[in-house]
Amino acid sequence: MSNSKKCICCQEIMKMNEKMEAEIPELLCITDLPRFHAVCLNVWTLQTAHYRYIAYRQLTRWVMGWLGRHIRVVLLACAVNKIGETLPLQTMLI
Repeated sequence: MSNSKKCICCQEIMKMNEKMEAEIPELLCITDLPRFHAVCLNVWTLQTAHYRYIAYRQLTRWVMGWLGRHIRVVLLACAVNKIGETLPLQTMLI
C-alpha cells in the first residue's frame, strides 16, 4: 500500500479475526476464505458496476455491516491488493 495509514492487516482487526475463526479457524488471511472470493472477487457478483469500489464496499459490509453514509474505515491491505489483482482497471468496462 502507498500509505502506511492505509496498511492494515486483517489480523489486526478483532471483527475480522472473529469472521475467519468462525468460518475456517486455521486460515491466516481473509483473502483465503471462500466467502471473500464470492463477495469481493466474483465478476458476476460485481457485474452491475464493474468498479473496484463495489468490491471494497462488499468487503466492508460483509465484515463490519452497514456503517452509515459518512462513516469511513481503512480497508485491509491484503484484501485491497487481492481485489486489485483480480479486477485490474484495464478490464473494467462500462
